[in-house]
Amino acid sequence: MSEIIKAADNKVKIKEIWQTLFKTNDPFVYPFTDNVGEYLFFYPTEGYFLKKVQFEALIASAKEMDDTTLIISMVETDKDFFNTEEQYVCKNLEYDDYRRLPIHLENTIFSYNAMWGLLVSQEFHAIVGGSVGFVNILKKKYPGYSEDFTILKADWVEQGKADWIKKLKNQQ
Repeated sequence: MSEIIKAADNKVKIKEIWQTLFKTNDPFVYPFTDNVGEYLFFYPTEGYFLKKVQFEALIASAKEMDDTTLIISMVETDKDFFNTEEQYVCKNLEYDDYRRLPIHLENTIFSYNAMWGLLVSQEFHAIVGGSVGFVNILKKKYPGYSEDFTILKADWVEQGKADWIKKLKNQQ
């Protein structure tokens, strides 16, 4: 059963964890710090939400590493998003409960233990990063990651806007 807590009292801790994993909230550059060893893409997402298969692979990978608490932060704002009320600490989060959260902006979902994180873009992609061990587990749980990247690249090439993908690959 999911346990969801609006994180008003934990803003300092959430910011500290977020900054361990992320250096930016821009989904069109490499968003991760040096603490992240590997990354992959989920594509397409369902707007600001992961698809069920993506979410379940993420959660199963985290559970395999005994990591069942995550944080969701809305990050698409000009303000310091850590000072908003749009931060949630979730234990054993289930997909239906995730979909009921009031997520209406680009967001990050990340491990309370700073083992992994992802940034969900309004452009229907998510960049998922973590330790090499975590990402290897995720690749096994979600073998569609390779096809997701192929489709992502093709869609952006078709639009004539794939430069950000090439740059992102070089920024790691």
